[in-house]
Amino acid sequence: MKIRSKLTLKFTGIVALILLIFSLAVYHLSALNRYNLFEDRLAERALNTARMYLEVDEIDERLLKILRRNYLKSLPSEFVRIYDKDYNLVFIDDSIDYRVNREWLSTIQDGEIASYEDGMRQLVGIFYTDNQGDFLIVASAVDFYGHKKLNNLKAVLTIGYFISLIVVFFIGQIFAREALKPIQRVVNQVQKISASSLHLRVDEGNGKDEIADLAVTFNSMFTRIETAFELQKTFVSNASHELRTPLTTITGEISVALMKDRTVEEYKEILRSSLDEAKELTKLINDLLEMAQTGVDEHSVLMGNMNLIDAVRKTKEEVLRRKPEALLNVILDNPGANSPVVFGNEKLLSTALLNLIENAIKFSDNKEVVVDVTSNAYEACISITDKGEGISASEIKNIFLPFYRSEKAGSRPGHGIGLPLSLKIIKIHRGRIDVRSTPEKGTTFYVYLPVLNL
Repeated sequence: MKIRSKLTLKFTGIVALILLIFSLAVYHLSALNRYNLFEDRLAERALNTARMYLEVDEIDERLLKILRRNYLKSLPSEFVRIYDKDYNLVFIDDSIDYRVNREWLSTIQDGEIASYEDGMRQLVGIFYTDNQGDFLIVASAVDFYGHKKLNNLKAVLTIGYFISLIVVFFIGQIFAREALKPIQRVVNQVQKISASSLHLRVDEGNGKDEIADLAVTFNSMFTRIETAFELQKTFVSNASHELRTPLTTITGEISVALMKDRTVEEYKEILRSSLDEAKELTKLINDLLEMAQTGVDEHSVLMGNMNLIDAVRKTKEEVLRRKPEALLNVILDNPGANSPVVFGNEKLLSTALLNLIENAIKFSDNKEVVVDVTSNAYEACISITDKGEGISASEIKNIFLPFYRSEKAGSRPGHGIGLPLSLKIIKIHRGRIDVRSTPEKGTTFYVYLPVLNL
């Protein structure tokens, strides 16, 4: 069932319930009001009859009957009866065959009016004290007019109820259509956006209601998708180029080698060159795989508590194993038992630090690279400082883009993958990287990681 139909039915159901409660309340209050008004009329007639019969000595039973018939307008099927305290009839002026229940007569007390309804007949009983003794006055009649008005009210409420439901149903459909019109407009605009038109956006309207929030959310999502598509296209293009270069070199060297016979040393030199290119190709593929693997969220990475000082120390050993000639100075602020503990994946974090340190060594021009680890109660900071040529302000904003290489990189080895990979890993660890660089003096990378308070 569509939302429009659900809204219409729910709207109709709510209004139907409200109308039903309202109609029942109106009918009940009207019936109660009719009962009370007729009760007052009967009580008044009972008291008038009692006063004339018991208090006016000149009026006897015969004269009272004449007065009631000639001067008092009778109610439909009316009777007034007077009983003494022993429930014996003292006065009766009717020929109606109706027996008053003696148990009910016993409930009539001084100062109170007893009443009940038997079908359409309504009875009222009054306790009356006179110098002749205590009496019970009972008046009864049928309120045909009142019941007729109630029946008419019931018919009006019933017919009006169902007519109102029909009207409310159709109004509900119009209301639901108008309420969902902005959503339908958003749906139509979203359907126009495809892979070839990701630049299109949804109209955000007034920017204040829930539909605007939905449109803003869609636009934010499309912006991320567009960025992802652009990065994917750039990644595929650059990756293809980077992979083609070593393969072309290897193919060219082998083709040249096969053009004529060569000496053993020449063949060895060609094989060594091809091996270097193959190693570079392998490293590039491994970097691409690692970058692809870190393109997932933190929940997909196996993480746990780890000692940051131990991770930095192991990274230092790996760097020196790969580059024994590197001038690397690692300063550990908390080498003891109070070493900062972070929540992360040691292999991934070591990969990020390894890329940053090797990058600093590569651009330090054989000068010292300093790695300093400090921490406080909230976060740890790993600073990696080189004394190389530095990075210009215009290039800093691009260094974390995949395959980006600065003009100063020159013939230095690399593919522009290390820094983007490191940034992804640090973000997975809920950290951040800041860069400060002074041209001709050097660059410092600051890696901030949240610390666990154990």
